[in-house]
Amino acid sequence: MIETLTLPSHVSPALVRDIDISNLEGGEPDAVAAWGKVQQESPDIFYAPAYGGYWVATRKALFDIALSDPVVFSSRCGPNIPPLPPEVPPFGPLMSDPPEHRFFRMPLNVALSPPRVRDLAVRAREVVIERLDSFYEKGECEFMHDMAMHVPVAIVMQIFDLPFSDRTRLIPLVDIITHSEDLAKRAEAIEGVMIYADEWVTRREQQPGNDAISALIANRIDDRPATHQEVVATLTVLLLGGLDSVSHTMGVIMRFLAENPGHQRQLAENPDLIPEALDELLRRHAISMTVRQLTQDYELGGVQMKAGDRILLPLPVTSLDDRVWDNPLEVDFARRPKDIMNFGKGIHKCVGLNLARAELTALLQEWFKRIPSFSIKPGDRPATTTGQILGVVHLPLSWPVR
Repeated sequence: MIETLTLPSHVSPALVRDIDISNLEGGEPDAVAAWGKVQQESPDIFYAPAYGGYWVATRKALFDIALSDPVVFSSRCGPNIPPLPPEVPPFGPLMSDPPEHRFFRMPLNVALSPPRVRDLAVRAREVVIERLDSFYEKGECEFMHDMAMHVPVAIVMQIFDLPFSDRTRLIPLVDIITHSEDLAKRAEAIEGVMIYADEWVTRREQQPGNDAISALIANRIDDRPATHQEVVATLTVLLLGGLDSVSHTMGVIMRFLAENPGHQRQLAENPDLIPEALDELLRRHAISMTVRQLTQDYELGGVQMKAGDRILLPLPVTSLDDRVWDNPLEVDFARRPKDIMNFGKGIHKCVGLNLARAELTALLQEWFKRIPSFSIKPGDRPATTTGQILGVVHLPLSWPVR
């Protein structure tokens, strides 16, 4: 296939690699490790011909440059490969550059301020306990649907003062947007989430409250008010991020623990270790990726790129870079990793990272109080997904009931 391609004149054929990020080889047992294999077998930057062609960075030092320079590496193209359909409007927080970006970000910083996160963390712990109480005595659960989908949904719905029952409408749409290779289906699902967001923005425009949607409506972009469409697009992004990323992170971490009884034992016997151990679990299980577009010709890592080129930044490879970490595939709770990129870097670093950590901490602490030893349910197996998010879609767990 590669031999027959017509490459841009500035792309060397030696840098071309024919990979499919939505169906990564080896992705089924461990999608993060599959990206590690790509990293080891590829140049520091290579060119993938699919979806119109794009560069892929594989080393953390290159991410430090690209994610810290929004002037050269613009976010306006959107965070996805394949790209979002052209009819999808710009999502303010994700698809903006300075100076507009700070105006979109400001109300989100307020909505997720440290005092607010502390309150939401209490609610997250309550939901974790409620869910554990609902299935603990059964000795088994399907973790994704019995736990992982419930906690972030409850928190997102509380932030925006939305009815918890609406989760059944949103979750299927989020799965399609994140994982489907069918551009038409993705566009339809995005439209579905935006229709939902539009309904609630319209309601809050008519009846403002003290919630985050009302704050977005009252927001100003420099010297003008935010438009209705900008508020809808911003709410859509926050719904997608809050419902999908945290649940999949829960899934990959719990799958690892289910398959590694030694690490389970460390946390069960020393629960005070959990907050620090979470850093290492997150390092090993980075799951998301983002995209930037060059605004000018630029040489990165010795590779000449042109204005208009897109570059995929798969965050999992930053966690597996053996130039940064010793034995990167190994989870070592004594490692104490710093500068991990699970939540991005620079001006687009995830605004909800402290809330996500609070949700994950509550999950592990409450789980190990009740279930110190668990495993993959005999006769069943997990199902994973690659693509824009390296997630878990099915995680059957079982444990002895005391």
